[in-house]
Amino acid sequence: MEHFYGNASPDFKPERTGVDKTTDTKMFGTFINTRWNIADKFKIFTGGRMSDWETKTRNFNQGQLISTTSKQKQSSIFVPYVAATYNIFPTSTIYASYTEIFKPQSSLDANDNFLDPVTGSNTELGLKNSFFDDRLDVNAAVFYAQKDNVAEQIAGTGLNGIEARYRAVKGAKTKGFEVEALGQLTDAWTLTFGYAYNDTEDAKGKKINTANPKQTAKFNTNYQFSGDLSGLRVGGSLNWYGSSYDYINMGTRAQPNLIKAEQEDYVVASLYGAYDLNEKTRVSLNINNLFDEQYYTRIIANYKTGYMGDGRSAVVALNYKF
Repeated sequence: MEHFYGNASPDFKPERTGVDKTTDTKMFGTFINTRWNIADKFKIFTGGRMSDWETKTRNFNQGQLISTTSKQKQSSIFVPYVAATYNIFPTSTIYASYTEIFKPQSSLDANDNFLDPVTGSNTELGLKNSFFDDRLDVNAAVFYAQKDNVAEQIAGTGLNGIEARYRAVKGAKTKGFEVEALGQLTDAWTLTFGYAYNDTEDAKGKKINTANPKQTAKFNTNYQFSGDLSGLRVGGSLNWYGSSYDYINMGTRAQPNLIKAEQEDYVVASLYGAYDLNEKTRVSLNINNLFDEQYYTRIIANYKTGYMGDGRSAVVALNYKF
């Protein structure tokens, strides 16, 4: 970065910040995309990304460089993409897509070396439909992903002063599906519903990433008043998260003692309202987590804890357009 908001970039140095470690990452990529109109109903999309990536971690002691812990570089990595769409009916389109995966990561293994980038492929098949003069859209998709070098935290690390370390999981497989419906019941009233399911396991069939729920669902509605209340709009949402679990290590890295910790499914509700005082001024109210649901957004196994979700809150805002 040569300039920082028009000024010379700050001179960040370890001895000034007191950090004991820095990680530098450089990424460069170029894209290409093309569309082939094979027929009026049939189209093919091809493309890809060419990437260069480099990262390194350096250790410091009172500002003095001790060592370069780990360094990794990947050059001229091409990630292809291909997709096709076919209009089976005037209001229905089926599609299929395939893309390869290349995702650098900063996680370190037990020997303080960077894990290799996540590689693999993702395949998706879907159907998009529109009904009642585009007043109802219904979309569905199934997907399957195969990945190598997926990071999984090593039991016993990440606690008691030990930094978290990870192992690379080979042959991780994710499969699932998504369904979404967007409806306009009237000119003023809209509804949205969505459901998603995904399941991930390693090459041996062991479940991984279990701290994330397999199932999620969402429901949103908005209503725009008319007449004397034409400036008023209200809405609400319900977000459901299925159960999840992880194993908390109550022992050490050398002698782990794993105990299963579960998060039951939960629902978070929110309300929204806004009123246009005039063409330039709007006042709004957002109420988040309406029923003050208590839940963990994530279980941190090796820290023997978790992140609590945000409690009920209300935000009033006044916006003015100049």
